Amino acid sequence: MASTNGSYGIINQEGKEVLPFIYDNIYADDEFLILKYNGKKGVYDFEQKKWLIPAKYSEVYTYNTSGYFMAKKENEKIDWYDRTTLTIIDSTYSSVENLSQGYFLVTKNDLKGIVDTKNNIVVPIIYQEFSGSYYSSSSFSIAKKNGKYGIVTYDNRVLVDFIYDKISTQSDLFVVQKNNLYGIVDRLTFKETTPCIYKDIQIYNSQRIFAKKNDLYGIIKYDGTLVEEFTYDFSTGKIYKKGNKYGLMNYNYDLITYAVYDEIKSMGDGYYNNYYQTLKGKEKVILDSKGKFLVDISAYDDATVTKDQEIIVTKNKKYGMIEKKSGNVLVPLQYDLIVYDSKGTCIVFDKGLYYEMTFDGENKPVLSPIN
Repeated sequence: MASTNGSYGIINQEGKEVLPFIYDNIYADDEFLILKYNGKKGVYDFEQKKWLIPAKYSEVYTYNTSGYFMAKKENEKIDWYDRTTLTIIDSTYSSVENLSQGYFLVTKNDLKGIVDTKNNIVVPIIYQEFSGSYYSSSSFSIAKKNGKYGIVTYDNRVLVDFIYDKISTQSDLFVVQKNNLYGIVDRLTFKETTPCIYKDIQIYNSQRIFAKKNDLYGIIKYDGTLVEEFTYDFSTGKIYKKGNKYGLMNYNYDLITYAVYDEIKSMGDGYYNNYYQTLKGKEKVILDSKGKFLVDISAYDDATVTKDQEIIVTKNKKYGMIEKKSGNVLVPLQYDLIVYDSKGTCIVFDKGLYYEMTFDGENKPVLSPIN
């Protein structure tokens, strides 16, 4: 494939033109070519030198594993072609999505349903949404009908009635919402095991679920059995509050420290925060992501953990550095600013001048002026 003057064609190994340079673009399928000509797409058989599907479509999608072409027309409808016979199976759908194993999710008049390879309707085209599909005739999908969510099988059996405002999956359970409150539906029995009475639900497993009631979280089982009273207050990320004290949990909702701290502050950005600054009385320490003690920083006003082995510390508006594990002083508190830039370079500002800070073989700081 090559292009000249903005047009595409094909030449062989000897440089001879075998497909003229008249096409807007050429897309390779496993067996055929999708050619774009005068702004329209079609399917071309290079071996037979003939069009299989004329270049009259705004888009052509190939499903070589399922044996079909989907060609979108100007009216946004889809011509659904059998790849072998090149006959049109249907031309009334606005979308056709391959679900594998011989099933397709189709859309007509903004409603969705499921058909088989012969365009037999197996789930009526009456649903506003389908989500969480599991792609086999014996499986199920979360669906929306008349503004409410339920769960149906691919042979159109209703497993969960269409009574919920929202359904989502967490772990091996369904979290359901009704009137802005949340409950649980068991994924094995499809029965509501916990009524929609909670302001929030966060599931680790079926036996450990954080549920919010009266602005505090407790721990329940999937069947609604209360494990721990509603005394937890989630703060940010892994930080939780119980009473007036703070503790840490991991993203599986396991408590990794007791709620014994007066204050906890994340020392990282984004989802994966690796360190936490804690205050307990006058004791200020840094904990790692597992809640283990790293270093005592009680002597400093604040600290920033770097990606290397250093911690930037401040006191009385002066900056220095200590070792991450030992807390030993690497750089005395004497500079106006110490930061790391986006490239990982340590920048020092002192008495109106900027320096790059590195460390020699004895781990002593070396300053190089930045012009």
